Amino acid sequence: MSDNGNYETYVEALRTSAGLQDETRITQGEIAAVIASEYGTLKQAAIDAHIEYKTLAEYRRVVEFYEILPGRNLIGGSDVRRIMATFDTLRWTHLRLAASLRDYEEAMDALTVAANEAQTPQQFKRYLARLNNGHRKPSRYVVDNGRGLRITIERYA
Repeated sequence: MSDNGNYETYVEALRTSAGLQDETRITQGEIAAVIASEYGTLKQAAIDAHIEYKTLAEYRRVVEFYEILPGRNLIGGSDVRRIMATFDTLRWTHLRLAASLRDYEEAMDALTVAANEAQTPQQFKRYLARLNNGHRKPSRYVVDNGRGLRITIERYA
C-alpha cells in the first residue's frame, strides 16, 4: 500500500464519522425512550420522523437497558453516554451486543473486557458467543409428529 501522507487523516475521519453515528443512535434512543414513556407509543413517532420503527425501538431498548435511575431526563444525559465516555474504545454496537446478555452486571463486565482488550465489535460478538455457550443452558424444544419423525431444537437465549 502506498501512502501519500493522508492515511492517518482518512483513518481519523473514519473514527469521527463512527462517533457521529454513535451519537445519532444514542440521541435517537434517548428521545424514543422519552416518547414511549410520556406518550405510550413509538410507532407513530417513527412514521412521522421517517425512521424505521424496528431501528428506533432497538435504540430505545439499548438506552433503557443501561439506565440505572429510570424516570430522569434522558435526552443528553443517559447512562449510555456515561458508559461511552468511560470506555472510549467502545462503539454503540458493543453496547447493543452486551445488552443481549439481559443482565446489567454481566453486560458491564463484558464491556470492561472489551474495552481493556480493545476488541472490535466482531471480536466482541465472538467473545459473547463463547460466554453464552459456556454459561447458559439451551432451551430445548422437541417436535414429534407421532409417525417416527422427531426434531430437537436447542435455542440459546
